[in-house]
Amino acid sequence: MQVVRLAGARAFIELSGSLLERDEARHNLILGIAGTLVERPQAHPVVRTWVALDGAAPVAAALRTPPHDLVLADPATEEALT
Repeated sequence: MQVVRLAGARAFIELSGSLLERDEARHNLILGIAGTLVERPQAHPVVRTWVALDGAAPVAAALRTPPHDLVLADPATEEALT
């Protein structure tokens, strides 16, 4: 398993989309923020995104727009949290 830090919201959605979309209702906040950042990157001048991968499959994802708290997606496995 590896964690990848991504440069932008579009790359974050492309890499984590299959994980986030499998439970869209649960992930509406992280999807909404990322979608806003694709359309209006100036909405949050600082954005940090991470995706944990098991092979090529996303198993966890997180997004932070300081000073706001981290938004963590529901992980595919418990091991992905570590």
